Amino acid sequence: MKTLQKIGTGLFCFIFLILSYQETKATHVLGGTIRYECVGPNQYEVTTTLYRDCNGINFPGSRTISWTGSLGSGSSTATIVPGSRKDITPFSPSACNGGTGALGAEEQSYSTIITILSGCTDVTFSSSVCCHGGLVSVSGSPPAYVECKIVGPVSFCNNAPYFTNPPLIFTCINNTFSYNPGAIDPDGDSLVYSLVDAMSSSGKLVNYMPSFSGTQPLGASSPITIDPLTGAIIGSPTLVGGSVLLTVFVEEYRNGILIGSVLRSTELMILTCNNNQAPTMSGINGGTAASDYSLTTCFNSSVAFDLIGIDLDNDDIQMNWNQGISSASFTTGTGFSSSPDTAHFSWQPTSSHLGNNYFTVMVSDTVTPISGYNMFTYNINVT
Repeated sequence: MKTLQKIGTGLFCFIFLILSYQETKATHVLGGTIRYECVGPNQYEVTTTLYRDCNGINFPGSRTISWTGSLGSGSSTATIVPGSRKDITPFSPSACNGGTGALGAEEQSYSTIITILSGCTDVTFSSSVCCHGGLVSVSGSPPAYVECKIVGPVSFCNNAPYFTNPPLIFTCINNTFSYNPGAIDPDGDSLVYSLVDAMSSSGKLVNYMPSFSGTQPLGASSPITIDPLTGAIIGSPTLVGGSVLLTVFVEEYRNGILIGSVLRSTELMILTCNNNQAPTMSGINGGTAASDYSLTTCFNSSVAFDLIGIDLDNDDIQMNWNQGISSASFTTGTGFSSSPDTAHFSWQPTSSHLGNNYFTVMVSDTVTPISGYNMFTYNINVT
């Protein structure tokens, strides 16, 4: 039986020749995130990911990760995670890695092992790098600061949620966008999403310009919402030629008790785009009603359905999912295919999957120099 709720779609289309953006961002970072993974008694591998403009400064060779808790504080040097440097530009061509595009963004991760004193509680891991710049939503050039928290004893050996989708770096003026960071918790804990004020250091918020805030990152005249359960973000920017800070906060609950949190804060550039119509995705088995983007099933029952991608301009399309349900299968053609195209999802949930299970699908087209894509969120409720 289907009890679905459609989580929104959005149009992302981009124009590349924004030379003023390249000049403004030449010496600034785009933002970052941080998370932890328990690897032993009171011991955590802490990983921070930095995002950069490919027309700007290069990644540093290492990062400093600091920690503070009830029994003390410290810091550790995090080194580059091999193979973590990735082009996260949502269109082609990109400016990264010698590409011919005018814009581009990359990510790179750094990790270190930190041992916390036995008996320590309420630990915050943090990392900061200089600096944001050229933002219309905040004053000055604040550092790009991120943090994650263990709420309670470190001996609990919790693992923080992580994001499966790259951050939203580019979007279009006067177009409604839909995006989902796609956080997943390795321990199956419940996640609650919100938009919050960005931070410049521990306990210190950035100074927002009038009409801007963490909950109104696009400005008071540009509505934006976030679904606290799914993480789906829908916004309609009206700002011309500006960049703003978009900060996503994810809290982690176990049996109704808060046990941790993570933060991702990145710059979002609002571009002037053309009239390309971005492709869309159907609901389950081609449905288009709001109830067709989720279903309810029993554990140990097989689930299989098709999702159809279509481009109204008849451009070739490509579908990719975030592997939000790791034991499921999502199959589609390799690379770009003619529209419409079909993806097939199959899964057999077990009793360990009881509750809501979310995954996202991004469908993109091949239009140049302006490209478009939509991101859709699907939910399988296992009972």
